[in-house]
Amino acid sequence: MFAPVPLAIGVVVMLGVAAAAMLVANVWLGVLGLVMLPLVAISNALYERAMSPAVAAAQARRADVADVAHASFEGAQVVKTLGTSPQEATRFREVTDSLRAASTKVGRVSAVFEPVLSLIPTIVTLLVIVVGTAQVAAGQARTGGVVTSAFLLSVMAGPVGAIGYVLGQLPRSVVGYERIARVVDTPATAREPGRPGVRASSSGSSGSAVAPAITLAGATLEVPGPHGEIRLLDDVSLDIEPGRTIAVVGSTGSGKSTLLDVLGGLTPATAGTVQVLGLDAGRTSHAGSPGSSRT
Repeated sequence: MFAPVPLAIGVVVMLGVAAAAMLVANVWLGVLGLVMLPLVAISNALYERAMSPAVAAAQARRADVADVAHASFEGAQVVKTLGTSPQEATRFREVTDSLRAASTKVGRVSAVFEPVLSLIPTIVTLLVIVVGTAQVAAGQARTGGVVTSAFLLSVMAGPVGAIGYVLGQLPRSVVGYERIARVVDTPATAREPGRPGVRASSSGSSGSAVAPAITLAGATLEVPGPHGEIRLLDDVSLDIEPGRTIAVVGSTGSGKSTLLDVLGGLTPATAGTVQVLGLDAGRTSHAGSPGSSRT
């Protein structure tokens, strides 16, 4: 992370020395040349304002494409069994079309602003030469001062162009960082259940400990849908005694994986109680915000 520091210090020193030398050689040409810096800053501010939403949308569409592709590959056997390949192809085409449109918008914004950031140093250098030539013709400046100012401005053009390039890439980096930070900074919803242990009998004797069973009492799971809440589990009650082996069977989409996710505490139930080894494993602290589940 410290590798660019020497180069950055050199660039700052170069800009400072060149700016001071320009002002010494010709005050007016030096002031005109320094106008380049606020112009770059203003252009970058406008660029970031236009680019950040476009990049954020493109990143979101890219994530949609990855999600659809991943789901199709993971469920390839189900897709082939149910004959839903045309529907999957349609879904993939829709998300890729959205990604193409979002990426094209990013390209349009870049095509407008990135050339402007590159042209600002060149345009300012030409203005310095034109104004300096007029001053020399009017006897208000010396030729050496104009040549010195133009040369120093060309020396500054390289670092300023590099700064403009870095500032141009900044919106993409910021959007990427924000997407990662939202995931990293999201508080965990899973609760640490503590040490399971055993549960003592009602008589209170230390020698009669009973291991609890797996129990569901009115377990319900609802998730938001396009037309309202969708109920994936509806008032499921289940009591499994210790030592038994239970097979969960059913047709595709009947909720087998969702039931197991609720039992394992991966997807909290929105209503009812779920207890595994006597511990509450499947109830959220607030209804209406269950985690993602597979059905």
